[in-house]
Amino acid sequence: MVNNEILGELKYDNQNLDLRTLGLSNYLDLFDRVDLTEDYKRVVKFVQNKTSKLKFVVQQNTFIICIQSDDYDLSLCDDASTAEPTPDRVHIGKPIQSIDELYGNFFGESLRN
Repeated sequence: MVNNEILGELKYDNQNLDLRTLGLSNYLDLFDRVDLTEDYKRVVKFVQNKTSKLKFVVQQNTFIICIQSDDYDLSLCDDASTAEPTPDRVHIGKPIQSIDELYGNFFGESLRN
């Protein structure tokens, strides 16, 4: 939901905005560009404090974020443009699926859809 909200705010005034022109180098850059509610700020703290690995890809009309948390035995990938209120791909438990494997599987799948 956070990613969908951020994408909506970024494109609110300009539906044709190419996100690649924003010069975003990492996921946390997004949070400085939008006004998030307190609930969503908790997600920011999680990403800052509990993420072991992070992969961030900006495309023309969306961004994809993959995170891995060793503390929570969690890996997930999310395409901000999908309507689902949950991440698009999640792996919970040990052994933790590597973020590269999860990202590769998800990204390949998202390109086919």
